[in-house]
Amino acid sequence: MTLESDSGYIVATPASAAVTIVDDDAPFANFTGDQSAGEGTTVTLKVVLDGDVQTYPVTIPYTVSGTATNPSDHNAVSGSLEIPSGREGSITFNVVDDGLGDPNETVIFTMGTPTPSSVSVGAHSTHTVTIAEANVDPQVTLSAVQATEPRTLLITGDGTVVVQTTVTDPNPLDTHTYDWSGTNASLVDVLIMIPQPSSSIRQGW
Repeated sequence: MTLESDSGYIVATPASAAVTIVDDDAPFANFTGDQSAGEGTTVTLKVVLDGDVQTYPVTIPYTVSGTATNPSDHNAVSGSLEIPSGREGSITFNVVDDGLGDPNETVIFTMGTPTPSSVSVGAHSTHTVTIAEANVDPQVTLSAVQATEPRTLLITGDGTVVVQTTVTDPNPLDTHTYDWSGTNASLVDVLIMIPQPSSSIRQGW
């Protein structure tokens, strides 16, 4: 953009400015979050695109490193994954149960340059799998569904609420029991009233 001269003012320096339009519609490729795995398990990690690609397939090379070694600890090797369509691809490998009391070891995947060139490497370009010899605490998440959609605020009169627990445990031989009886005294209902006509919202535990 350049300013034009006029008798009513003096054009100073600089008299022009340039704006560069960046094509930010190009998708980025990212690994999902790091994870832990027990010995003798099969591990799957994902690569996710944050947008659609004009030209498929998308090929993403990766290298494998870390303190764990192939083949004594795992069978992961450097290579590439292909996303033939959509926004998601995955890598699967096996962890060896060597029966030894090893300290925790890591398998690290590092993303290379994707093709086509319209796909860029995102902020999460590495993924670390920690092989845990000892028993690892499971991760527990709760989710609530009402009116066929996930919700954190439950609306009175919108039907039955289904609360589901999901346990992720890297130790394949562990078993889990679930107590829904409310034996924990800290699990109490909280009623939140919203000042709007003919409605109230209950936030459950």
